[in-house]
Amino acid sequence: MSTSDQTRRLNLLVERLVHEPSLRERYLTDRDAVLAETGIDPASAPALASGDIEALGALGMHPILQMHYQMVLKPHMAAHMTVRHYPELSEDP
Repeated sequence: MSTSDQTRRLNLLVERLVHEPSLRERYLTDRDAVLAETGIDPASAPALASGDIEALGALGMHPILQMHYQMVLKPHMAAHMTVRHYPELSEDP
């Protein structure tokens, strides 16, 4: 399987983890089974387990999905995420 196909599968998995609570619960208790079901290379498992941003980037995980993935691994992080200053930052100088 090509690297681009693995990247696509990985990014789709993260999207599903965010939107499908039952899959997210299974992933957190049996990651290897979910990776096998979704066709993701088992060699990716250590990087996914660590949640390390550099390792996730090396797998090709989109940066925005890396943030979502962090919230899958550590749900308490969502309480600290904000876009409160986004409108100010997006204005032209």
